[in-house]
Amino acid sequence: MGQLGSVQVLGQLCSVVRNKIIAVWIGPVGVGMVILFNSVSELVGVFTRLNIDQSSQRDIAAAGDRDVTARLSHVAHSWSVWLGLLAWLLMCAASPLLSRWSFGDSSHWPEFCLLGIVPFMTSVALGYQAVMKGCRQFGRVARVSAMIALGGIAVSVPLIWFLRERSIIWIIIAYALCMLVGSWLWRVRLPRVKMSLRQTWSAGMSFVRLGAFITVGLGAGYLANYLFVLYMNNYADTAQLGLYQAGFIIINSYVGAIFTGVWTEYFPRLSAVIRSRRATEVTVSHRISITAWALLPIMALFMALDEPIVRLIYSSSFLDIIPYVTLGMSAMGLRAASWCIQHTVLARGDGKIYVATESLSCVLCLVLNIIGYSRWGFVGLGVSYIVWYALFLAGVWLVYRRRYGYRLRGRVMVPVLAGAAVALAAAVGRLMVGWWVPMAVFVVVLPIAYKKLSK
Repeated sequence: MGQLGSVQVLGQLCSVVRNKIIAVWIGPVGVGMVILFNSVSELVGVFTRLNIDQSSQRDIAAAGDRDVTARLSHVAHSWSVWLGLLAWLLMCAASPLLSRWSFGDSSHWPEFCLLGIVPFMTSVALGYQAVMKGCRQFGRVARVSAMIALGGIAVSVPLIWFLRERSIIWIIIAYALCMLVGSWLWRVRLPRVKMSLRQTWSAGMSFVRLGAFITVGLGAGYLANYLFVLYMNNYADTAQLGLYQAGFIIINSYVGAIFTGVWTEYFPRLSAVIRSRRATEVTVSHRISITAWALLPIMALFMALDEPIVRLIYSSSFLDIIPYVTLGMSAMGLRAASWCIQHTVLARGDGKIYVATESLSCVLCLVLNIIGYSRWGFVGLGVSYIVWYALFLAGVWLVYRRRYGYRLRGRVMVPVLAGAAVALAAAVGRLMVGWWVPMAVFVVVLPIAYKKLSK
């Protein structure tokens, strides 16, 4: 968790530096173009990749034989290449339309066609990383992430300086290239496997089926956020929409980097023991306990430093989002516990239940956000975030208990619920009294959390 979480934080810091440089040397146009081109390439990549990098690492982690692992790795790599090529071809074919939708004319089609190489390289790189994660070679994953962060910023600075606005496409390509090169350099070397095209296609269909369910679940999240954006655009104004997007990015992207260290190692471990009821219960309960104690001081410290963080990432004009960000931060413990349980559904390969729970969660999020924002503004969005994950945690626990017959061991929900109560009290204290309230909470809970984690 520490190793993988640290490189994710490094990546986010490098991202902040890159965005600041773009904002200063190119201006708002450059920032907008980065968001636009990244959004297109990520959207195409997510829906063409079918998340086989996650579905394949489940089977790789559960394989107990080196030859079986080699065959599964070969299949995962082959499918990642095929789907990456599909994404590239689709972007080239749709480049005139993408240019017209994005810029109002078709003059930018060469940029979108060139940008198609990004989802291709990303798909191939994630294929290599799926094998690393499935084989639990997390040191390799950390080195790749560090190379992406440091290599990307090292290439971006001279590109921005010399090419200015024309550098945007090349910056995005440079990051994808760093990911591909790093993933290839530190790939897991397994015995060569000879499989026919038909065998590879047939073996990969199990990855695709589960990956398709994961993609649908992610798509529900994208759709819910898009519908809320449309609601805000009509109910409020563009400035309020921009503030919401800024807060959403801080909570789900920058703060979400904390979770990467948890899930990267957790999902392969859970997949490897999912056939054993006792081992599954112990693994899930253990991870919930660890994340509960690890997140509590982090949440308190973030609340105490929320204003400097918003100023650093954005500017003083974005300070209105502090209630949303601070209250949302207090729900991180609930979010972590619910994700620990929800990953059991994926580890079992129960795609239909995963889609059902994710879809219901997205509907719940959309309804709560609309109610919260319409009544109390950004404070309401923060409250909505807390209620959302409290209800989601209750829902996935019911699935975990009733559908699969698992139980949580060692009263692990006590630190989760107690931590959520302390975090909520710290958030309210921050908003009503001042930053020193969550800082005092941080000072008190840090040694307690350290002692618990040391056990």
